[in-house]
Amino acid sequence: MGYKAVVFDLDGTLVNTLPDLTHATNTVLEARGFATYTSDEVRMMVGNGTRRLLELASPDGSPKEVIDELMADYLPEYYRVCCNESVPYSGVAELLGRLKAAGIKRAVVSNKPHECVQRVMNHYFEDLCEFCLGAHDGLARKPAPDGVYRALHALGITDVSEAVYVGDSEVDVACARNAGLDCVIVSWGFRDVEALKDEPVTIVDDCDALERVITGTDR
Repeated sequence: MGYKAVVFDLDGTLVNTLPDLTHATNTVLEARGFATYTSDEVRMMVGNGTRRLLELASPDGSPKEVIDELMADYLPEYYRVCCNESVPYSGVAELLGRLKAAGIKRAVVSNKPHECVQRVMNHYFEDLCEFCLGAHDGLARKPAPDGVYRALHALGITDVSEAVYVGDSEVDVACARNAGLDCVIVSWGFRDVEALKDEPVTIVDDCDALERVITGTDR
């Protein structure tokens, strides 16, 4: 038996958003004369939401007011560029299409700003996910399980054993654990999966393997 629903992370799981994340981050930092970063450096800062990204990227000891100003500049800049150079990972769109055809319910829960989640999903995967949720006021960000619970409710899933969470980072592992869901980690994402191999997760190297886990054909 496979799962009835799957909740996906977005960045590093469905789409390589790193080029546009890096561009937006460096644009707002450079405007204030702050140091900028390589994509590999930004890769390790993302995952815990935009504010945390900017806290890590700004000079040590930057006061709340500076982070607030960076946030105010970053959000419209990232929304503007978020579909410029981002690229879906190989096989993801086809996987989502097959899951849809099989009647497996699909959702995305991300710490990316909600408006940007909607724009990225509509641009790359229109109509392939039934529910998409990003960060906004009043919603605790991952690894809190709130967004996952909201997604499961929207999908009509009342038993967490019927759903699986798919992500690429330690934040996703913790989120799945907090929500009580089984967890699959993709090896192509933003984190080194070697650091996650001791976690109670299934690690997959391609979309075919991911599909087998979701549909239960390898269990």
